[in-house]
Amino acid sequence: MPAAFRQHRQGRQPSNRTLYLSYQIGYARTSVVGHEDVDCNPNLNAHMGALYRWTERVSESKLNYWSTYVVDLSLATFFLGFDLTHHALARSTAFVMFTIGVFAWTLTEYTFHRWMYHNVGINLTREGHEKHHVDPSLYIAMPWFVTPLVFVPIQLVVAGYLGLHGLSSLLSGWFVGFVAYGLMHHSLHHYKLPFAWYRHLQSQHRIHHAFPDTNYGVTMRYWDRLFGTEFTKPARVRD
Repeated sequence: MPAAFRQHRQGRQPSNRTLYLSYQIGYARTSVVGHEDVDCNPNLNAHMGALYRWTERVSESKLNYWSTYVVDLSLATFFLGFDLTHHALARSTAFVMFTIGVFAWTLTEYTFHRWMYHNVGINLTREGHEKHHVDPSLYIAMPWFVTPLVFVPIQLVVAGYLGLHGLSSLLSGWFVGFVAYGLMHHSLHHYKLPFAWYRHLQSQHRIHHAFPDTNYGVTMRYWDRLFGTEFTKPARVRD
């Protein structure tokens, strides 16, 4: 792990008498600051370590990387079709909810990138993103099965069982935004396109890699401006 990231993470120690759970590859322990460390059950350590390593291998495979796009587009299609057929939702209403979902993704993109990848998150998300910062050409993505496991039960209960109309269309737009973000992010690191707007996004994202506490938005700059994380050049000091 790069020293800069290691120092950054070491600087976020919990306050005294705060119980925290620290997961490491092949090892897990609970400790109370100012008290003696307490090791977990060795068998639990071994199982958690094996699960962590397996998840890490899946996340870093190229097959998983491209599978996530297929799975997420399939979910978007299923959710939209559910509203249009099962609920017979008007197309105009579905379109409005779909558009809201796309816009909602842009905020999710910002918050997830800022807090799950950089500032809070879990070890797996932070460490995977740290590897991406070290080598942006790597094919790293969440395991393909995460989004179905999280979103399908929610959709089936809220939209299917409880009968909430429009939620499925909103989720469909959200997933389309998610896929668009993934493709854009991949493109920014692998291709040079001759469009001014594209080159601007590419330069802004390169700044994020140089200054990780700025420019969290990949597809939209609005949230960085709103939350004060947009990179700005230092003002020149005149003699």
